[in-house]
Amino acid sequence: MMVKLFAEKAAYWMLVASVISLVMPTAINSLCLILFVVFWILSGNFSRKWARLRVNPAALSFLALFALYGLGMLYSTVPWQESLAFWVKYNKLLFIPIIVSLLDDTLWRRRAADAFLWGMLLVLAISYLKWMGWVPHADNGQGYIVFKNRIAHNIFMAFTFYLLLVRAYCDVPRRWLWTGVALLAALNLLFLVNGRTGQLLLPVMLILFVVQHLDWRGGMKTLAGVAALSTALVFFIGTDHLQQMRMFKVQQEIELQSHDPSQETYSGLRFKFYKHTLAIAAERPWFGWGTGSFKTVYAEHEQRNAFASATSNPHNEYLLIVQQLGLFGLGVLMLTGWLTWRAANKLTAVEAGRLRALVLLIGIGALFNSLLLDSAEGKFYCLMVGIYLSGWAAPGEPREDAHAAN
Repeated sequence: MMVKLFAEKAAYWMLVASVISLVMPTAINSLCLILFVVFWILSGNFSRKWARLRVNPAALSFLALFALYGLGMLYSTVPWQESLAFWVKYNKLLFIPIIVSLLDDTLWRRRAADAFLWGMLLVLAISYLKWMGWVPHADNGQGYIVFKNRIAHNIFMAFTFYLLLVRAYCDVPRRWLWTGVALLAALNLLFLVNGRTGQLLLPVMLILFVVQHLDWRGGMKTLAGVAALSTALVFFIGTDHLQQMRMFKVQQEIELQSHDPSQETYSGLRFKFYKHTLAIAAERPWFGWGTGSFKTVYAEHEQRNAFASATSNPHNEYLLIVQQLGLFGLGVLMLTGWLTWRAANKLTAVEAGRLRALVLLIGIGALFNSLLLDSAEGKFYCLMVGIYLSGWAAPGEPREDAHAAN
């Protein structure tokens, strides 16, 4: 019994460590996650864990998605070793039911949820210190990133911006402090790091916050303030500098590559990936080509049609699953999103808002990146979804007021 109690407490600690290390080098996060799973196993009480899990449809849906990728190995057009290696990349989906089955302590759930914010505040500080020249920085064209690439950095920062706005709303005595930090986060992802997906998601997070937490007067005041601040920034920075930002070059890049295929651009290549992936998926629309088949099938399609744009994934999670598991797989993926969004009805007001912000963040971001496949973004989504979903208590367990503020 003592061993199980110790293992359960250790699992809580390692979950917190796993969340805060999401923003750190991958090796640290991987070690924390391995220890978390080990302690989860040693903590036992599997009947209680199953009781929590079986009443949580959203968590079960992620198990179904993972199992579907396993079934996709049975008819995959590539060798089983290649298919298995790809399936293993989605084992991060299992963290959702594992966390839901374990995390029945309100205090530890809040600690685990807050760990991401504290980790990102550290990243934000280091990024600004690099910009000021106080911390060494090697310019690789991505901006003042810290531990992750520009895509992950800015997606994480967009969610951090939302979390900071919620803090400002709930923590009235320190409202101006949290609002100021939120502004720093917004400026960081807009001007210090050039990841376009996060820049696109920033206004989405702002609008969602306004809709969730403010009445129409408060929303109009907030949006008016943002408009005034944006106008001031345009005059201060200059339109020429803004036009050089990557997020304003998408159409230009697509047109450039369409007129001259030898001029490869990021946006042009992605547009080509999308077009050819749809063509491949149309050949086997219902159940796809099987797990792990994308790279090989795409290369064969490339050779048959005499074009050059080799890639291991189409940079779009929806197209990736359609190519491998067909429209049936896409339906299961969409079901996980819908059940997760719906599960927010069972949570406290603040946790519900965070969960829906997370679903929207990844749901939109997955249009431009294979976010569940990607290591950092996929683990981020699965860990945070698991933490928020764990607020849905099993029958007979004490439940927090569904409308209470956190």
